[in-house]
Amino acid sequence: MSQMQREHLLKLKIKQQTIQRLREDLIAAKKAAGCGVGDEEQVPEGDKDTMDDLRSQLELLKKEYFTTLAFNIKMQSNVNVELGALYERLPRGLPVVEWPVWIDAQIERLMRDDAASLNDELRARSMSGGDLELRQRRAPSSFASSSAVSRSSRSSSNASRR
Repeated sequence: MSQMQREHLLKLKIKQQTIQRLREDLIAAKKAAGCGVGDEEQVPEGDKDTMDDLRSQLELLKKEYFTTLAFNIKMQSNVNVELGALYERLPRGLPVVEWPVWIDAQIERLMRDDAASLNDELRARSMSGGDLELRQRRAPSSFASSSAVSRSSRSSSNASRR
């Protein structure tokens, strides 16, 4: 886990502790006021709004953490993935501490799927001779640079034939 991931995880943990402390304060205030604890229907309207605001803030914070975490993993993997769509596929009950493993697994799966579709496309185009341009357009930079080297080798060998 990178330093940025640890920092965001720590921030999330601090926010969750703050929310827990606020919940405990709310429960203590309800007990002091004689309200039923745990029955959300009996929570005064102002407190319901506060609880809804806290839930909303927590969701936004979780989404922000997820996006930062996924972006970091995406950059390390050098793969193009839509982070919003990835967040929508996140299992809702998955604990936050398991998000890095889940995100990494999803990105690995996408990379395998992309590699398989690229191989299929290359095989289909190899018959027509259009595979070099396809490789240069879709392959990782190390593959593209090796294609460029082989292209320059072919150019020099073609020039020597003339």
